Amino acid sequence: MTRPFLKFHADATAARDYVFRRGAKLVGGTLPFLTPGQVCDDLDLLRRGRQILHMTLSLPEGLRADDARWIKIVELTLEELGVIPDRTAWIAGRHEDSNCDHVHVAVSLSDFSGHNLVVQKKRHVLDRIHQKINRMIGLEVPAYFSPQVLTLDPITPKRNLTSPDTRNLHAALQQIFLRVQPGDIEILAAHMAGPEFGYRHEVRENRHGSRSHFWISKTGVEINSSNLGLAWEPRFVLKRLKLARGLRDLRARLDLSRALRAARHPLNHILERLDDLKKRYGHMGMARALKGVARSVDEHGFAHHQTVPASGPAEPTRGGGAGSGRAADGRVGSTSKSAGGGGSAADESRGTPQPDIGAEIGRNSKRDRHAFDRAKQNVEGAVGYFGTDPQLTLGDILRQALGVCRELGLRPKVWHAAPGETALDVLWADGSVTRVFGREVKIVRPGEQASAFERAYRNDHLEVDAQERSDAHVENQIETACDGLADHEVSVEPDETTSDPDDDFAGPGW
Repeated sequence: MTRPFLKFHADATAARDYVFRRGAKLVGGTLPFLTPGQVCDDLDLLRRGRQILHMTLSLPEGLRADDARWIKIVELTLEELGVIPDRTAWIAGRHEDSNCDHVHVAVSLSDFSGHNLVVQKKRHVLDRIHQKINRMIGLEVPAYFSPQVLTLDPITPKRNLTSPDTRNLHAALQQIFLRVQPGDIEILAAHMAGPEFGYRHEVRENRHGSRSHFWISKTGVEINSSNLGLAWEPRFVLKRLKLARGLRDLRARLDLSRALRAARHPLNHILERLDDLKKRYGHMGMARALKGVARSVDEHGFAHHQTVPASGPAEPTRGGGAGSGRAADGRVGSTSKSAGGGGSAADESRGTPQPDIGAEIGRNSKRDRHAFDRAKQNVEGAVGYFGTDPQLTLGDILRQALGVCRELGLRPKVWHAAPGETALDVLWADGSVTRVFGREVKIVRPGEQASAFERAYRNDHLEVDAQERSDAHVENQIETACDGLADHEVSVEPDETTSDPDDDFAGPGW
């Protein structure tokens, strides 16, 4: 494959015995070639006690390249490894007796001027070289594992899955991460030990003193998970377990939020029903309290008793004549019709105090309104609790902040969530930084744009708070005035009935 394979030797013997073995063909380099022994002596002389790099490059089976293309591939690889081809002694030989076209390159790690060379042999460097070579010669660019991109199904190179045991282990780990999403190593080991896979987990220290995870199959084969590739080293496996745990928690919160949103609709319906009943019953109670007794005789000619006593005792007429409100013996009452008194049933009842029905209904109306207010507060509290997720409030903060930015004509440079807090960090074009919370802004790094945004955001919330306080004050004044009217009104018509179909729900006991 076009990914370079590197070995290091103490001398140039490998160049003589393997690179230019019988049947090898010279491709090119910076050294003259007469015999393999002469090339070996020149490399030993020029390396000045340093090592010899033995690099192997190959093409996929079925593809071949000419010598000029191979020279370009070798020079690109040496430059990416940190070796300048024109300043260093190297020579390449081509082997044509195998099923794939490949070359071997011997490189002195001391250049022509005597400077020692350091080869960049880290894994990500070799991955980048592989991708560049394939892109240059028109082959498919391979994808490699990136530690910065967390995923439950990381890319594992095929060169690490050459044996059936490694392929089976990789397939088992892949299935468990995608299907179960374990949150810690104990859960992963428990599923790996199940009857479907049958792997036993052990943690040991490797020769470097680091902790390594070994998986032992049913047949007793031990495989270090790091042998599967960079993605399966312990540090990245632990990050993947943390990602799986976070995905499971996020899925649970989303499912709960969906259920709560579904439950919010009937709660909103109950809240609207309570508001409607409160308005209807409040209007009905105040209307009854304000009406009183406006007539004393109904349409059939029957006299009604006045239910409210007079402000003072009935004033007697002189001589106790007809219509007098006091009898001769001083008792309250009136003479009967047969005696010629000319009195009426209404006059007869003036001296007897009757219950204050208007005030009683006013007090009932007030009490019921307070009961509806408490019921509404309870339902509103339930809706507020079930309808909002305290873990998902960054969207509201971002919406408010964007509204302020539109008003000021500011364009933020970078947005990102603040670590460990429900807040947004905003980087402005002048280098200033602000941290935006729900109702406040904290200037992390001062600047003109951060100050302007902080003032506008604070003023916006001050206006909202003032409007809320004003609305609450007006509502309180209206409630106080209505309660006062209900308490001071004293006359009512007790026989009046209502045709409102919702009266069954608006009684004092609801």
